[in-house]
Amino acid sequence: MEYVIEIIKTDERDEYIDFWEESADEFSSWPGFVQGQLFSVEQAVRDTNYDLLSLYAFKTRDCAQTFVDDKAAPVPVEPHGVEREMCRLAIELGAPAAFDGHQRWLINPFEIAKEEIPGVLDMWDKAKDHMVAKPGFLHARLFQAQGATFRYGLINVAQWENAEHFLQALNDKAYDRHRERSENYKLHASICALVAEIEGADAYSVAAQ
Repeated sequence: MEYVIEIIKTDERDEYIDFWEESADEFSSWPGFVQGQLFSVEQAVRDTNYDLLSLYAFKTRDCAQTFVDDKAAPVPVEPHGVEREMCRLAIELGAPAAFDGHQRWLINPFEIAKEEIPGVLDMWDKAKDHMVAKPGFLHARLFQAQGATFRYGLINVAQWENAEHFLQALNDKAYDRHRERSENYKLHASICALVAEIEGADAYSVAAQ
């Protein structure tokens, strides 16, 4: 699959969520659309500079590119600031769990230059075993932006059973060396809730493959 990520800054969060939910029919009928998820920031972890994040999955790169390029694709105007980019899945760990209302997501856009990406991938690779082994970890995906002008080169979206489990893992002394290394990068981590979800007609054909 291919992905499109939107990073949203808004003073009218509820209004944007309403817009997103009202656009469900249009999203779900988009060619090759598989799934859409909308996350809302609940707790800043480090330099959080956004309020919401949308994650869309498409069957093919062409479908995702059309969604990014087409001016008719649902996106509101001011007062909402929306940065949209096509992304590929660079690393995936674990398996997604059905949402039960309690789970929370660590969302961490890395504001980095293209030449910094190999260093971050190495850092992420070295830190992953610590997180995966901790109670409450469920699933993580690290996305790499495809556009050269998109300021967020990598976006981590990780599902945990709850926020407490993630914070315990983050503050574990065994994670200190990874945390120190992360200080070299401009990160915008937050704990988010899933506030809306859409499945497209192509979700069932993908699941059957």
